[in-house]
Amino acid sequence: MTRLTVPQTAPHTHTLFVYGTLLKENYHQTVLVGWKMYDVGAYPGIVRSAEPSDEVHGGLMLVDDTQLMGLDMYEGVPTLYRREAVVTRDGFEVEVYTWNGQTEGLQEITTGRWNDRMRVRTAPAQLML
Repeated sequence: MTRLTVPQTAPHTHTLFVYGTLLKENYHQTVLVGWKMYDVGAYPGIVRSAEPSDEVHGGLMLVDDTQLMGLDMYEGVPTLYRREAVVTRDGFEVEVYTWNGQTEGLQEITTGRWNDRMRVRTAPAQLML
């Protein structure tokens, strides 16, 4: 297992795996294996999958205790999401916000990439001639 190195003078830090609206391009990119992503509205939700081939793509974000408390409120913990400890494909021990609701009737984002949802929503209809 690998932890991100932080300066000794930094306050207690947490490494979060982020995969939706919090994801920035400059974050260390990584993958959660055995997870599925769903479109739950204006944001994604992920849940564990029985299929090891299912993946969610995201990045790593370092936050301190105060920022983590703020993010917990923003993410609706424990109602909408819960925070879980997981390990990324490349061995980073991280925490991730996982969907705490039902997935029945939700659109699965099969690529595991939140930005791909628009391709699913706006895919052109096939013309019937």
